[in-house]
Amino acid sequence: MLKGIIRRGLCRVILFSGMFHFARFLSDRLEKTAVILCFHRVVDGSPDLYSSLGAQADLSRFKHQMKALSRLFSIIPFSVLVDQIKRGRIGPRSLVLTFDDGFRDSYTNVFPVLKEHRLPALFLLSPSMIGSSGLFWQNEPWCLLNNRDHMKPFEWGGRWWDLTSNSAREELNDFIRKNLFHAAQSEREKTLAKLRDKLSSGLPGSTTGRLMLSSDEISEMEKSGLVELGAHSMTHAPFSTCTKDELDREIRQSRRDLESICRHRVSFFCYPFGDYTPDAIDFLEENGYVAAVTLDDGLVRSGDDLHLLKRISVVRDDTISTILAMKILPGYLKHIISHIKDSSHGYRKS
Repeated sequence: MLKGIIRRGLCRVILFSGMFHFARFLSDRLEKTAVILCFHRVVDGSPDLYSSLGAQADLSRFKHQMKALSRLFSIIPFSVLVDQIKRGRIGPRSLVLTFDDGFRDSYTNVFPVLKEHRLPALFLLSPSMIGSSGLFWQNEPWCLLNNRDHMKPFEWGGRWWDLTSNSAREELNDFIRKNLFHAAQSEREKTLAKLRDKLSSGLPGSTTGRLMLSSDEISEMEKSGLVELGAHSMTHAPFSTCTKDELDREIRQSRRDLESICRHRVSFFCYPFGDYTPDAIDFLEENGYVAAVTLDDGLVRSGDDLHLLKRISVVRDDTISTILAMKILPGYLKHIISHIKDSSHGYRKS
């Protein structure tokens, strides 16, 4: 708590000092860059157990962030930024909003805020999850471990775990997720089936239905003219664990299925977990994807590879001051330093 207060206070001091605005001004004079922000969920009130807690931005805080960002930046569609990169001319103070996974709160919480401020955004969806009441595999262990009907001692991985302890549940969740991440897809399903059997397949708490966006909600958002769509694979599998056949299905099928829902060409992609490989990039190019976003941290420059665009992740604890001072400002400073180094060696990156 105290650490967070100090952190936010320091960020406000940095902003009031004018350092952010001066660094952005100098960075833009050297070479214009763009910011792509990555959000996942936006929830109203306390976080639920259906996804990673840190990835659930608070709605009231999100509203303030959007209001402030719309004053400080030119928020543009992702397709416009892609076109600017192709032409080698990024516009001044350009910023793009992206939202991964396609939880239903993208429609109930995010979309109304976008409409209020007329802000464009890119939503990245796994078509197999559209209209679903289920969860992505990486979120299911945490949900099951918090099922209050199964808080007795639990054996997993050769040791016993006390599920009444928050820290024990967090440690076990991290252990399971790490094993799932590095497992082949077939082994991942076997592990999840075993976990469901031991902890019950039901979700903790009560849900009123589906957790993910429906095709009708997606259609309504697109018709507003504010929302663009991109594919986010079929099963959210880490690409470094996939065979070539699995990669082909994750990339090719996700585009085909999403196009059957939105009835137009899908040209953008998001790597699950930001996990990309040379084979994955080759498959994207073969399947006609124009651009793809990663979770590599940093700003976007006009010479960047369109299939490896960097983003800055926004998490629950972020305020507008921490986003600007601790996440975007370092990008401007790195850009300035890089430009100075290049110039001192007699060349500039084109």
